[in-house]
Amino acid sequence: QTNQPLIITAETITQSTMEAHKKCTTLHAPNAHTIKPRAFTWNHDLQSASFPEALYIGESAFDTGLPLKHIDIPKVQLINSFAFANSGLREIEAPSVLAIAHSAFTSCHDLKSASLPQATFIDATGFYDCPQLASINIPRVRIIGTSAFSESAVTKVEAPSATEILKLAFQACKKLHTFVAPKARYINNSAFAYCPELKQVYLPN
Repeated sequence: QTNQPLIITAETITQSTMEAHKKCTTLHAPNAHTIKPRAFTWNHDLQSASFPEALYIGESAFDTGLPLKHIDIPKVQLINSFAFANSGLREIEAPSVLAIAHSAFTSCHDLKSASLPQATFIDATGFYDCPQLASINIPRVRIIGTSAFSESAVTKVEAPSATEILKLAFQACKKLHTFVAPKARYINNSAFAYCPELKQVYLPN
């Protein structure tokens, strides 16, 4: 039944775990604590996945142009590089994530919102080329990496904890009109290049 999730009880999800379930569309893995690199290379039909206990998502785990629209990762602390690049995710809620590695969500063309209430670091190109990404929640992020949100649709960015904004961080964010970063002390080259709507900037430090 396509509407019944495949339940996998393994504690570690690997490529070989999932290769036996190539046609899986919905997955629930209640015991998984680790999702290994490239775990879902063969799962081209996966649309929804739930990992209630997972702590770690490996490099390129879902990076295969998956139609993946929804993922439930309440306890994940690290999303590794290219983990969801090119996927069909529509939103990401990662309440426990501490760091977003480089290119983790690059070219997620359907991604509209990202909530990262505990994250302190977003590495280079973390959300690069996400043309529908309009809403971001990054209250604890201290460092916004190179091209982290470049070419996204963010309109207002509040970064109350950010101290460093690296080069091209918001380059070509053509809808960005307000940027608030009261603790920022360092802004690198072209961080806001090609932001024609940027009218309000609050950087007291």
